[in-house]
Amino acid sequence: MKKGHSPKVAEEVVSWLKSQSLVSDERKATTFAEGLQSSGKYGRQKLRERLLGEGISEEITEATVASIPDSAELNAIRNLLSKKKYSVNERAKAWRFLAGRQFSEENIEMVLEEYFSSG
Repeated sequence: MKKGHSPKVAEEVVSWLKSQSLVSDERKATTFAEGLQSSGKYGRQKLRERLLGEGISEEITEATVASIPDSAELNAIRNLLSKKKYSVNERAKAWRFLAGRQFSEENIEMVLEEYFSSG
């Protein structure tokens, strides 16, 4: 351990921080998820992967991802499409782009239907 502290002392400090709600996997997951969601670039599956990659437990990850409303993902898809400006014959290209961002198939289809029927 750096700075001369033993692993036992470090564990005690982390335990105390958790007991005081100063360190929380739930809070980390929520904050991380909110940051990714606010960027509007990624779907739930990508968020799930990133949370697990950050070392968040599967249980907390699933609860965090489940708490994201469908409307947030739908709005993110709409925003991405409005920036890209796909023509009518580029539906497959738009689908691949959104699938690569790991949005749900149902939400991709719903928004693409809106996007290309209004166009």
